[in-house]
Amino acid sequence: MTATNSIETDVTRFGALFAAAAAASEGAQPLTAGGVIVAGMGGSGIAGRLAQALAERCGGLRVRAWNDYGLPAWADGSEQLIAVSYSGNTTETLSGVERAIELDCDWEAITTGGRLAALAREHGARVT
Repeated sequence: MTATNSIETDVTRFGALFAAAAAASEGAQPLTAGGVIVAGMGGSGIAGRLAQALAERCGGLRVRAWNDYGLPAWADGSEQLIAVSYSGNTTETLSGVERAIELDCDWEAITTGGRLAALAREHGARVT
């Protein structure tokens, strides 16, 4: 299966994937972080931009899309990082995870594998 076929499969299964994610979130603990940073590049960065736009309209939670190396200068460890990389090997996203680890931020990964999944397993972070 090529990467394109895999993406096409994921898109056609989006409804089922969304339902599975909703079921997995049942019983989740409320977020205690001071805000959320969603790091991702390209197509993976869309999640952060969408989350930021929704948060800006709905209020109640500071969400920042981050499409660069590291984390924003204001990040101080009180934030929750969601690192998104389809391949798991996007250098900018990995750089953000490394900075989150330095700051002792809570973080999780959304990926199909690569170095991002390995870092998450190594540090006990959730992988979706």
